[in-house]
Formats: sequence, structure tokens, C-alpha cells
Amino acid sequence: MGCQNSRGKITYADPEIEIIKATSQLTFDTRTSKYLDRMAHRYSTDLGMSKRQFRAFLKILNLDSEPSSITDFFKYFYDRDTHCYSVKQLSTLGILLGKSKIHSKAHLLFQNYDKDCTASLSKEEVSEMIEDIFYISCDCLSGLASRNNNHEVSESIDKYRNKLKCMKNCVCNHYSRILFSTEESGSISILEFKNIIRSIKEVLDPSELRKTTKMLYESISNAGQMVELYMKPDNQVKSIINEFILSERTTRNKIS
Repeated sequence: MGCQNSRGKITYADPEIEIIKATSQLTFDTRTSKYLDRMAHRYSTDLGMSKRQFRAFLKILNLDSEPSSITDFFKYFYDRDTHCYSVKQLSTLGILLGKSKIHSKAHLLFQNYDKDCTASLSKEEVSEMIEDIFYISCDCLSGLASRNNNHEVSESIDKYRNKLKCMKNCVCNHYSRILFSTEESGSISILEFKNIIRSIKEVLDPSELRKTTKMLYESISNAGQMVELYMKPDNQVKSIINEFILSERTTRNKIS
């Protein structure tokens, strides 16, 4: 028999750590959010970035000589119908990953989605913003990490990514409702936006947003498992819960 230590060991990678490592290869964290936002808009025309402009954009960020696994990442922001890259999404990517304070990132995001320059965001504009943030944080950056790893690690990242993606509607609706919880006019000012963002800081941090989404997924999954277990006939949990409910009702009746 061979030595036990000579057998192949299975290594378990933390998908979140792998995504953070892959994200750092973009080097966006070495520049300010304002700089990255300005560069995205500088190399564009009418919120669209042609392939020629995109090459100039990569060059100014010193990413043009990076391996294809990095440059191909930006295909997530390419629209085959318009044959352009989405400047709004590229700008949001830079704002999220750049090194700046929360109020500065919030200000830049607000401007990025204020299409008609009214100094206010409609519910539709906020929804688009939140969906883009989720897309970048949970889908695109996870995809970047998946492409950068071997099959075993990529498989783990893909499972993590799929869990996050299935929570998209739930998470996006949640944050959209928070931003309009006290607003009746159908729009939100930049001051109101900044104030609310302080209470949901994870929206501006891709890693924290992924962690929050994962926790939500797990809480829903655990609740679903409890319901499934409860519905099975003759299970011990069901009798315990029924006994508890009955005792609670008896107690309330005595008090009343």
C-alpha cells in the first residue's frame, strides 16, 4: 500500500477570496474612482465606447499588455447590437473598484445615472443603477475569477456565482425600495441619495454586496429546508412545533 501522504489532496478554495484576487489584477484600486470615471467618459461618444476608443481606454490604464483573461473580461460590457462598450457600466465598474470615500463614490454614481441632468434620479434610473451594480459585483467579477482559475476552483466559483445570480431580483428590489422608502415624488435628490447610501454601504463594495447576497440566499435556503422538513409526515420537528403553538395559544387564552 502506498503512503497516505502520497495520495492526491483535494483543496477547497474560498470563491470570495478568489474573486477578490482576480479583481485586484485589474489594478483599479490603485486609482481614484473619479479618475476611472473620467477616463471612461473621455474615451467615448454618446455613452458608447467603440473598439478603437476601448483600446485607447485600456492603454491609458496600462491594461493593454495584460493577458487575454484580463482584457476579455471587458466583453461583459460589450453590446453586439450597437458594437460598443457600455460607458455607463465601465464607469460604474471604476467607481466601485476605485479608491475613494463613500460620499465621493455616491456622488459619481448619481451623476452617472442622472441621464437628463435634472439633479435627481427617478425610480427607473435607480433601478438601472442597482441592477448594474449587482451585475458587475456578482456576475462579471465572479466570471473574471472563474476564467482565471483551474477547473476545480472555477467549478466552485461558478456554483457561488449561480447562487448570487438567482438572488438578483430579490436583492435589487430590496435596495431600490430602501432608496425610495421615504420618497413620494418619484425621484430622489443627490443629498437624499448620499444620506441613504450611508446606511447601505455594501452597495458600493462588490465584496460586501456578494457576502450580503450569499447570506440572504442561505437564509432563504434554510427556511425552505425547514418548510420541506415540516411538511414531511410523522417528523419530530412537526410535533414539536405543533406542541409549541398549542401551548402558546393556551397561555394567551388564560391571560385574556
